[in-house]
Amino acid sequence: MNRKAFVVAGIFLAIALAAPPYAFITQSDADLDNIINQSPNLSDVTQAQGFVADMDVSHRTLFAIVLAIEVVCVILFVVFLWIGLRP
Repeated sequence: MNRKAFVVAGIFLAIALAAPPYAFITQSDADLDNIINQSPNLSDVTQAQGFVADMDVSHRTLFAIVLAIEVVCVILFVVFLWIGLRP
C-alpha cells in the first residue's frame, strides 16, 4: 500500500466534493447582487429577458466548468486509489 497515493486520492476527493457547492454558492451570491443592482432597470420586459438570458448563459458556463472539474477529479481519485491499493 502506498500512503502518498492515498493522500493524493483524498485531496482529489475533497476537491470533487467541495468545488460544486463553493461554485454554486458564489454564483448565487453574484446573481443576487446583480438582481439588487438591476432591479430598477428590470421593469421593462425586454431588459428583464436580456438579463435572464445573460444569467442563463453564465449558469450554463458554470455548470460545464464544474462538470469538467468533477470528471477530472473523480478520474484522478480512482487512479490514485488504485495505485494506493496495489500491493
